[in-house]
Amino acid sequence: RDAAAHHTSDLRTSTGTAALARGHLRRRELQPPADSRGAVMEDFSELPKKTWEGFSDAQKNAWRNREKNKNEFYYRFNKFGEESAKNPKWTPAENKLFMETLAKFPPGGADGKAKKKWGLFSKHIPGRVGYICSNYYRLLIVKGEITDTNYKLDASGKKLVFIRPLKDT
Repeated sequence: RDAAAHHTSDLRTSTGTAALARGHLRRRELQPPADSRGAVMEDFSELPKKTWEGFSDAQKNAWRNREKNKNEFYYRFNKFGEESAKNPKWTPAENKLFMETLAKFPPGGADGKAKKKWGLFSKHIPGRVGYICSNYYRLLIVKGEITDTNYKLDASGKKLVFIRPLKDT
């Protein structure tokens, strides 16, 4: 089978379609919508309206631009066919994988500015999307497990504040 047909097969199964129509699949678990030939659809017109209700404009744009901006797509969606993590808490194994991935792809560019592409980063952590990895990263900073010069804790020591680099004059 071609890649598009392979990636869309889960949605076309009777259980996948029924669950999707009933709204029982979480958004991150959705497989790409496919037409009757198995080609990935570019819009949402052929799916039940309920399926896309609640999607933000950012999620819809991420879907439409998934080939042009993979970081944006994976920031909000898992890889096709990959289930979301069942537990919102990170397991020790996931933490280890996160830290290994962080070592391979450290945040910040040569100029020290924050430039983490969390969507692409998340592809290395099964079941986790970019914004979840980004949130976890900031949690680790708050806990003192990692440091990042782009962030500081406020006076209470509980809220993380992003430090915007000064613009060159």
